[in-house]
Formats: sequence, C-alpha cells, structure tokens
Amino acid sequence: MKLHRRPKATVDPSRPVPTPPTGKQLGGLGRIGRFVAKRHRWVALLWLIIIVAAGYLNVAFAGKTSDSFSVPGTNSQAAYDLLNEKFPSQNAATANLVFWVPQGQVLTSPQNAAAVASIVGAVQKVDGVAPNGVLDPILASAQAVNLGLGNIPTFLSPDSQIAYTSVTFSDTLIALMNQFPPNGEKLATAYPNPYNELESAINSVNAGDIQVKIGGTVADTWNQPVSWWGSHADEVGLGLGAILLLVAFGSIFGMAIPISTALFGAITAGGLVLLLADFVTVSSAAPKV
Repeated sequence: MKLHRRPKATVDPSRPVPTPPTGKQLGGLGRIGRFVAKRHRWVALLWLIIIVAAGYLNVAFAGKTSDSFSVPGTNSQAAYDLLNEKFPSQNAATANLVFWVPQGQVLTSPQNAAAVASIVGAVQKVDGVAPNGVLDPILASAQAVNLGLGNIPTFLSPDSQIAYTSVTFSDTLIALMNQFPPNGEKLATAYPNPYNELESAINSVNAGDIQVKIGGTVADTWNQPVSWWGSHADEVGLGLGAILLLVAFGSIFGMAIPISTALFGAITAGGLVLLLADFVTVSSAAPKV
C-alpha cells in the first residue's frame, strides 16, 4: 500500500492578514486575558502561591468566628441588653423535660413521684444549669392544688400520666453555642454539649417505667438528625457540578478549568475571612457563604 504525504497548506498572499487588536480595543478584561494567556505558567504558579499563603495565614493567625448577633443603636438591641442586664434568666437558654408513664400508671404515685424528683435533682446538678433552674412538676402541681391556685396552669395532665418542666441555664443560647459549637456530623450524645449533659443526667437515674424526652431550644440546637448527604453537601455539589460540566463541554480539561477556578476562589476567600476574624467579629456563617 502506497502512502501519500499530505500537501502543505499554502497561504494566499493576496489574502489580508488580520492584525491583532490593540489594548484599547480589547478593554480592561481583554488586556488581563491576553496577559494571562501569554504568561499562563507564571499565573498558575501565582495561584498556587496565593493558595498556600492563604492556608498558612489561616492556620497561623485565624481567629474564631462568632454566633452572636447584635445591631447597636436599635430599639430591639437596647431592649435585649436591658433584659439581659436586669432579668438575665429571661434571655437564658432553656430546655423542656416531658415525663410520661404507660397506661395504668400515674406520675403522682409515691414511687414515680420519687423517681421524677431524682431526675430533677440530677438535672439540677448539670454544669451550666442555673441555681433553682429546674422545677419538680409533681411537687409544683401538688402545691398549686393545696393553695387553691386553680387558675394557674398545672405541670401535670388531668390523668396524671404526663408532666413537663423547664430547665433554665445560666448562660444564653448564643454563649452556649460559642462554648459548645454544634457539630452536624456527630450525634448529640457523641460530643460535649448541653443536650448530652442533660441526657446523661437523666439516664443516670433508675426511673423505672418513666420515660423522659428533652425538647426546647437546647434540643433544637444540638439534637439534630445526622445525615451523610447533609454533612457532605459541598462535596456532593462539587461532584454533580463536575459531571454536568463534563457533559456540557465534553472535555475533562474544559471541566477542570471552571472547577479549579471555583475552588481557588472558595479556598482563598474562606481563608481570608477566617484571617479577618482575628481582627473583627465575623459570623460563623461567613466562611460557608
């Protein structure tokens, strides 16, 4: 079989050669694009240096973010500050305890009432709970009946099978969140937090048939359902974005350019935000945004 060499391409000398646009014609973005294209290796090296520098500064000097929120000079902030100063318990974090027994039993029986009192005593000893921060619902309901205070809502259901009480902490919810940051990747009972402390205190008491559940703001903050998809939303989104770009461009290189650009911006911006937190108050949501 005889191979034929492809003829060389010829250029028509009569055809005008296009002249490259001038810097004025390109504009600002065009000039930047031309500069990057001509020096792409140096630009890539500069990107790498910026990422490494941002990571180092983040590790070495980054401050802690804060969950506190305030708007100085507003009436609502003034009311909040006054309430926190004069009546700190009204701004304190709270939790609700709900007690119940199976059908055929009542919480007011001597054995069950003693168990409820033991649970209340154990919860009162939890670190961070305010002095006298837990009220015995059985005892309080009995005292209300004895005093003839029928117009005051009772802590006990009419059939005496369900009771509830509140747990008041010494600190505000924001202060507790700063001290015990919620971890969406772990169960509430797997790391130190107020909900875990309450749960441990309740489980330390032999309550017989009494069931106890924790509710309120403390439970809503720390006892969140753990989901792999929810805790890895960024990774899942990045993977789906890469697949869509690969299908759209039909090229791994074409997909990698926007993905790497986005990662560069996210990593650098997140590191600089955490670095800024060392000098000013930065919300904990800022690095994620």
